[in-house]
Amino acid sequence: MSTSKTIKKEELEKVQELNGKLGQIKSALGDAYIVKKQVSAQQETLMEDWAKAQEELKVMGDELKETYGDVSINIDTGEISEAPATPKKEVEDDNQGNT
Repeated sequence: MSTSKTIKKEELEKVQELNGKLGQIKSALGDAYIVKKQVSAQQETLMEDWAKAQEELKVMGDELKETYGDVSINIDTGEISEAPATPKKEVEDDNQGNT
C-alpha cells in the first residue's frame, strides 16, 4: 500500500495563488483582445465615414461652384464673397524643340 505524500501547506497556497493569478491574467488578456478588436472595427467604420463625408463635401463644393462660380463662402454665415485672385503661372516655351 502506498502512502500519499503532500506538499507543505505554504507551498500549496503559493501554487494555488499563482495559478489563480495566471487565470486572472488570461481573462484580462482575452478582454483586452476583444476591446482591441472592437476599437479596430470602430476605427475602420470611422475612416469609411470620413471618406464618405469628404466625398460628399467635394461634390457639394463642385455643385456650389457650378451655381455661384469661383467664390468664397463663409461657412458660418453663408455669405458669398469674391474668391481671392490666384496668380496663374504660365509655362514658357524654352525654344529647345524637345522632340
